[in-house]
Amino acid sequence: MRGGNNPDTNTEREINMTCTACNGRTRKTEDIQIRICEDCGGLIGTVRRGDLHNHVDTRNWANEDIEQDRVRYFDLKVLGSNGVVRIHGWYDLDTKRIVQMG
Repeated sequence: MRGGNNPDTNTEREINMTCTACNGRTRKTEDIQIRICEDCGGLIGTVRRGDLHNHVDTRNWANEDIEQDRVRYFDLKVLGSNGVVRIHGWYDLDTKRIVQMG
């Protein structure tokens, strides 16, 4: 059986997930639905709205004087009461605050 709800196929797809920023390989994190890129450090995956702040602080913008090596990409599907919303952009690795959306 291919695709659908076959857990074996879904697991295989997750293992082979690539980064949407640099096309690098991703690996699992402590949060089973979030993966981190081994090349650029980007966060890729799915998160519940209530847990989003554990990864990226979308309520606050970062300061303007952030060093480029402290900025990381994120591309997350957020599950909330309004359904699934995709958010992506760049965040400050130290504060988790948004540097740029989109």
